[in-house]
Amino acid sequence: MSVEDRISQFTDFFRAEINNILRLTLSGDAGHLYRYRKTLLVTVLDCLAGVRFESMPNRQRFTKFIREYGNWPHGSRVSVPFLVSRLENQKANGLLLDKARARLAPFDPKAGNSTSLELMDIEREDLEPLATTDVERKALGDVQHWSLLYGYRNFLVHESREPGYGAEEFADNTVAACYHGYLGEARFYLVYSVELFRSIAQAGIDGIQDYFLKEQLDPYDFLPDTSRWCK
Repeated sequence: MSVEDRISQFTDFFRAEINNILRLTLSGDAGHLYRYRKTLLVTVLDCLAGVRFESMPNRQRFTKFIREYGNWPHGSRVSVPFLVSRLENQKANGLLLDKARARLAPFDPKAGNSTSLELMDIEREDLEPLATTDVERKALGDVQHWSLLYGYRNFLVHESREPGYGAEEFADNTVAACYHGYLGEARFYLVYSVELFRSIAQAGIDGIQDYFLKEQLDPYDFLPDTSRWCK
């Protein structure tokens, strides 16, 4: 079998996995189905990230794979509601917190509306000049969506639950991620939908296929031997 055939076999397997995941059905609470689909899609991303960046620690390779192959234009943005909460909790008053509060002010979570990341969040590079302390600079990195998605992934995989109390129905198939508020509550909730995980996984498969074809590498050479999975 040629290298090209091996690459196609590898990527076709994961494309079929995505289709199978999206066809899953479940009687009862739809929320469980959302969680199951996201968890299974995360396993696809974990595998692809491990194959591409095998020598890196989990967090680094996951976020790097999302950045380079996930085709998520909003992943680089800083979550403004999360940034405000982080800086207020750490009593990090300054220009950065002032800017974040001003950005958040026009949006009213108590109205029960949903708002896309594009409208609310800000690129990190636009906020970095306002970050003058280590606490502020660390906060910018921690609440970038690439980093938040990794934290979300950890809740799914290690605790079998979704963080944030977001309602999936606020993010339909055309809005992969958004904020929403509940009537009367003064807080925005962040929703990462199944569609977001699907689109990132699909783009990741396409991107890693292009990489292996360009470099003429066999992806199976980067998979560990699991015949003895206890090292």
